[in-house]
Parts: sequence; structure tokens; C-alpha cells
Amino acid sequence: ITHIVRLTMSHPYYDDDENSSSSSCDYDGLKMPSNPPFNPEPPSPTSTSTILHIDVDNFYVSAHRIDNPSLTSPLCVHQHNSGGIIALCDVCKSLGIRKGEGIGRTGNEALGVGGRSISELKRLHPTVAFVEMDSVMYRKHRDRLREWLKSNTGCNSVVECVSWDDSYVDLTRVDILGYLKEHTQGKVFKPPSKPGSFHLASELAVVLRKSVWEDLKMPITVGVGSCKLAAKLAGGIGKPSKGGSGVHVVKRGDEGGVYSSLPAIKVLGKSTLEGVKYKLKEMGVYYDGTIGDIMTTIRDAGMSSLLEKCNRLRRGISDDDKVVDRGEQKQISCQRAFNPKVMTDMVNVVREVCGTLGGLVEKDGRIPEKFIVELTKDNRKERSSRTYNWDDYGDVDRAVGAVLDFAGEDLWVRVCVKSKFKEKTKRRASNTLDKYWSDGGDGKKRKVEGRGSEKQNGEITIPSVKRSQVPRGL
Repeated sequence: ITHIVRLTMSHPYYDDDENSSSSSCDYDGLKMPSNPPFNPEPPSPTSTSTILHIDVDNFYVSAHRIDNPSLTSPLCVHQHNSGGIIALCDVCKSLGIRKGEGIGRTGNEALGVGGRSISELKRLHPTVAFVEMDSVMYRKHRDRLREWLKSNTGCNSVVECVSWDDSYVDLTRVDILGYLKEHTQGKVFKPPSKPGSFHLASELAVVLRKSVWEDLKMPITVGVGSCKLAAKLAGGIGKPSKGGSGVHVVKRGDEGGVYSSLPAIKVLGKSTLEGVKYKLKEMGVYYDGTIGDIMTTIRDAGMSSLLEKCNRLRRGISDDDKVVDRGEQKQISCQRAFNPKVMTDMVNVVREVCGTLGGLVEKDGRIPEKFIVELTKDNRKERSSRTYNWDDYGDVDRAVGAVLDFAGEDLWVRVCVKSKFKEKTKRRASNTLDKYWSDGGDGKKRKVEGRGSEKQNGEITIPSVKRSQVPRGL
């Protein structure tokens, strides 16, 4: 009997919680709930990790305003060549402007968006500023935030940057109480009443949010949870634009309830539901349906692995990987769209992206292994790619020639060039174009005969492209 009682007491539902409202009876000195709640699902294992999810609020708009403080008016960010709007502030949303608008008459006819052009939006909203996206600037601000987090979240923290505006911070091995005492002016923090409580982590999140704004002028939302998924969903709930305070916590043991109550598309992601996308849309539960609402459809589709994943999530079990410092990025890319019917437009865009990529690689300080070209056709669905050795095409004029030769006579609307690094690439003290540039002893780089484009005063000058290199018919 004693053995049975001890096994029963080890179940989470029988814990003597000071905040529990269930009645209890005393059995041989041990308190037990007289009417324990029934749950057919087995309990989720308790995680001891403490994870923060850092999300920059409206990253594109925030980055432009940091770089140009004079942009105080309502702001929309759109793609190049009067492309569609990719980001806009809350004021613009209240004016009725929406993402995807701004692609113009030709784009509307091709994609069936039915939106207004940039020129029309400017005429209707003269107080709104419209700026083009700037990938180089976004990369700079992402790196600033990543380095700040590494320097200001404790020596034992782990920072993982997963996109321009999303980062995870693992505080499991950080002395949070000591951190708070060091980074706050005389404020007294009480130790948590229960082991594994997120009380101190939420206090630290408030301090981080304030400090990031003061140092970097970036508005961020912080989610706190026991795993990456819980922390990310917590951040989504805490968004100020959605009525949150900027900091939100998913408590340990509440993960299953959160996963089950939110729309499944937010918990699982669009790519996971791709196989049942159209069926769920027919049922009207693709965007708003919970995991429980879509499980029958998943079962009928024979997606057993996804069905098992849904069952685990309902029990609060996530398949998240650990937060890992990914180190330096494995590749650097630049992409631009252009009008396929205008020859000079394509040539100028290819020159620009290749020149930008060369400058970014030189600034990075590593020599890539591969040079990759990706082209997108005018239907926006068909793509082709080709990989070259960086040693053969690592200077700008050769890269431009490779892209134009690859394009041929087909009609393309977007070009993306990438430099891919090896897993372990040693960083050089000098710039990456040492193979193509010689130093005459006066500190100025000079072109090695037969190698690459000319460089004067630290800037790359892209040579003109011969007409024979331009695809026929453009």
C-alpha cells in the first residue's frame, strides 16, 4: 500500500500546490486530492530549460528608421522596381494599405492580387513614405542585435540567430538572479518560491527589452518558455500590436494547453500542413482551426507521423532542437527582381547584385568555396540554379558573365547570387580578394593582370558587359 501511495503521489496531478483549488484528504500524513482531475493523456515531461525568443517588432520598418531617423512619418517598405509591399507600420495598416499591394498593373495581371500600384498609393496617401528594401542594411542590424545579445545575456548563455528578426537565447546555465542584481540599480528580486519558475526569467526579459531599446533603438518582444516552440508562441501572444505587453511567459506544464488553443498553422507551420492545405481550406479550418480541429483530416490523409506529432503537442511535448550558436553564416546571398522585357534593366540588376555580393564577401573576410546562381521565371514558380567554383568566378566581371550566359534566351524576372563557405573556413587577416589583388607597398590594391574588376579607393568598379553576353531577345 505504501508503494502504491508513493507512486500515486509522484503524479503531477497529485502535487500539493499551494495555489491548488481542489479539496484534499489526509491519508497517513500524506495529502491527496479527493477529486483529482481526469486527463486521459499522459503528462508531459518537465523541461528544465529556460528559453527566450527575441523578435524585433516590425523589423523592416524599424531598421529603416534606425538608419534614417528623419523617417518619422508612416512608412511602407516595398521590393525593388516598384515591387510589392513587404512591411508597413501600424498607421499604414489603419489607412487600409496591406502587404502585397504596390506591384503595379503588370504584376496584378500576372498574379491576380488586385492591389494598387505604388504610384497610386502615393497619390492616395501623400503623408506616407515609401522606401525600397535594403538587404545589406537588414543584415547589418541583425548582426548588431546578435552581438549585443551575446555580450549582454551572461557568459553561459547560448544565442541562436534564425532570421533577420528572430533569435533564441538559452538561459538554462545563467545565474539569472545574479544577472539581475548586476544589471539593475538596487532593485531587490526575491528568489523563486518553486524550482524551475520563470519568475526571474520574466524579470530579465523586461530588463533586456528596455536595454535593447536604449542601446540599439530596436523595439523587441520577448517570449519565455521551456522550449523554443513555447517561447516563440509566447512572443506572438505578447506582441504590443496584438494587445500584449511586450513580454509573455508560457509556464512550465502549460505548454499543452497553449499548443491546443492556438491555430494549428501557427504551431505546426505552413509547410507542415502543405499536404492537407486545400482540404483544410474547404473545411474552413486552415487559418483558424486548432490541432484538435484538423486531426481527423490528417488521419484520413494517412499522415501518421504528423498525427503522432499532434498528439505529442497536445500533451505539451515539442520536438524542438536545442538552442545552438550557429556561428558564422554558411552563405551570403543577394537577389533582385527586374523587368524581363528590358535588356538594360536585367544587365544593370545583374551588375548590382554581383557587385554587392563581392563587397559583402570582402567585408566578411572569408574565401567562399562555391558561387551559386538562381534564376526565377516570369511565372514566379519555375526556378533554375547553377553552381560554380569560387576560384573560377570569384571576381565581379566573371560572375556577371556567368549569370548572363546561364540566363540564355529565357525570360527571367529575378536573379539571386550566393557565396557558399566551407564548414570550416579560416578567416584571413586581409580581404578575400587577395587572390585577385596585389599590394604595391603603398597600401593601395592594384589589379593583377587578367584577374577581375578594377578597384580604386576601396570601391569596386564593375566593367561594362559586352553585348554578346546579353541574352538574345531581351
